[in-house]
Amino acid sequence: MIQHDLKISLKQADAAFSAPPLQDPTTLARRVQQTSRNRSSFRALAAVLITVGIGTLTLHRPSHLTVSTATDPRADLQNIRHEIAMHEQTTRDLLQAEHLEHTAGRIAIARELSTGRTAAERAASALLWQAEHESLHPGQSLRAYSDVVHYFPDTFSANIARQRLQQLQKEG
Repeated sequence: MIQHDLKISLKQADAAFSAPPLQDPTTLARRVQQTSRNRSSFRALAAVLITVGIGTLTLHRPSHLTVSTATDPRADLQNIRHEIAMHEQTTRDLLQAEHLEHTAGRIAIARELSTGRTAAERAASALLWQAEHESLHPGQSLRAYSDVVHYFPDTFSANIARQRLQQLQKEG
């Protein structure tokens, strides 16, 4: 019985309800555009407020340096020493970072040089350098130049070794 009364009440309510008139499609398009503009304005305003808030917080953050209100000179000296130690640590960190950047640059250059030459060229240039800088008498130089030409005949160092051998033979 209750269900029957409920059905009757719902039918009466549906009959009494009048639907709102259909709106003009152009007003609907304007409402959608206005809503879109309002949302983008809200987003822009929110971004500005967040930026201002973050900026304010970073400007008013407490300093890591302690300001002494004590009148005791020992306390002032201790605070000054603490500040000096912090500045020294910062300086050490910066110098270490600079050294690491410099070292990384040198390593990169060394890698480029080592990959640009073959192992045979590196070995030949080492023998050539040894012949030019470490030989005590011309006999050792002749042997080193001959080894470069014999073992690494197609390298640039072998061409230099041939020239040096010719010079040594002309000099006698």
